[in-house]
Amino acid sequence: MNETNRTEKLPPVIELGGRSWELRLTHRVMMLFSSSTRCPLYELPQQVMRYDYMVQLLWHMLHEQDGQLKREKFDGWLAELGVNGVVSTLMEPVTDAVMAAFPEDEDDEGAEEDAEADPT
Repeated sequence: MNETNRTEKLPPVIELGGRSWELRLTHRVMMLFSSSTRCPLYELPQQVMRYDYMVQLLWHMLHEQDGQLKREKFDGWLAELGVNGVVSTLMEPVTDAVMAAFPEDEDDEGAEEDAEADPT
């Protein structure tokens, strides 16, 4: 595996509620999200485009950073943005956080091709 091709990306950052939030999709966040939505984690990259799933995932990421954050306050911030504001300003960074957690590994794709070509 060539480590020089891999660079660690910084997590997406959003401004919400008068502060900056890093969107990190941690193990705990994924477990809480999957438990609360019953969405299997392997479906998350495709399902994050659903508004309800995106908002729920965002809630878990923000609450993980600040355990004192109340859901009512979070919902108030989203209400201030409105549906169009949430979609236009938050959908992309949340999706970026998901894609960072589920990177496509080019080395794995090459290994699959090699395995198909090698009959042994």
